[in-house]
Amino acid sequence: MTFDTRQSVPLTMLMAAQALSLRSMNVQAQASIDYKNDANKALVHLIKGLPYFLHHDDAHHKKEREHSFVNEYKQGELTLKTLGRDAYDTNNDLKTRPILLVPSFINSSQIFDLTLENSFMLRLLNNGFEPVLLDWGELTQDRKYQSLETMISDRLVHAIEFLASRSPCQHIDIIGYCLGGTLVSAASPLINKYVTNRIFIASPWNFDPDINALSKLILKHQDEVTTYCKKTSIIPSSFVQSLFMMHDPHKYIDKYMSMDFETDDIQKLDTFIETENWLNSCPDIPSYLTHQIIQDLYINNKTHHQTWNLFDKHNIFKANCERGVGKDLILAGHNDHIVSPQSALDIKRILPHADAHVLKCGHIGLLASRKNTIKVIDIITKFINDS
Repeated sequence: MTFDTRQSVPLTMLMAAQALSLRSMNVQAQASIDYKNDANKALVHLIKGLPYFLHHDDAHHKKEREHSFVNEYKQGELTLKTLGRDAYDTNNDLKTRPILLVPSFINSSQIFDLTLENSFMLRLLNNGFEPVLLDWGELTQDRKYQSLETMISDRLVHAIEFLASRSPCQHIDIIGYCLGGTLVSAASPLINKYVTNRIFIASPWNFDPDINALSKLILKHQDEVTTYCKKTSIIPSSFVQSLFMMHDPHKYIDKYMSMDFETDDIQKLDTFIETENWLNSCPDIPSYLTHQIIQDLYINNKTHHQTWNLFDKHNIFKANCERGVGKDLILAGHNDHIVSPQSALDIKRILPHADAHVLKCGHIGLLASRKNTIKVIDIITKFINDS
């Protein structure tokens, strides 16, 4: 029997099982589990969870999600997806501006639509908005994804222009998640005339290693990572996933250990498995694009130092400061170990009037946690209605 990517066991889960079975981890005092003494018990728990990933029957979820999406626009690998009419309540009075959801390209766009019961898109729709999902597609299959400049100018900007052109008011709002928000801010010189409100959710801006654990890890292995990028044209997804796991391996094991795979809360189990499937959806990435992100952001911290200019004739920072129309909202997670609140809120140095909220959750919890997603949607709804 074969399994596709969505049905396969997450790489992080396999790595956790391997670490436990070999008892090869350097155990730290603050670890929540005594891995050295309870490694066998932990491994048994992980193995118990494997069937739930291998045989998790999400066929009806997948069918409904695919049925309810309409591909409205496509250029290269980039696609704009809207919810089909079957998802709409005919009594809903939709806002006049569509909201474009821009995910990071490190993982798939599925984070905005995990399950039917826990879908960020559906919650936006139920609050009267028209969500439009941007899907980056297969990064290695689009020559415009070879650099940040062309990724933004020839794909992201064109998609925004299209969506604004069919908006009744010729404007849109944008929600950028993680690096998706960072790219939206970088595109400001080219999209300001089309965008009213911007919402940045866990979007990194300051990559200082003292407040960004991933930056610290990359700087530590800078030579190896740079050499690897130069030796190959494609960075495999397994490399990227391993990099994220390395910065906090205990945390990855803890989440599997703390999950009750025999729970009666089916929605909770579905959300957990679909979130892990999303984490497992990391695509292969063009090596130059990877190298550019690492050098410009994680090593040289050009956003914080205001030296990040991708377009010769346009100043990213001036364009962000002088938007003129609309407002900005920044959302961060207090327990975010990928993008710390300090990193996400650093953009307020150039957006001093931006609203900002820090929620008691982590990086993924801002969009995946049922409780926190409701809070996020409520904050966004009030922000847009008051603008």
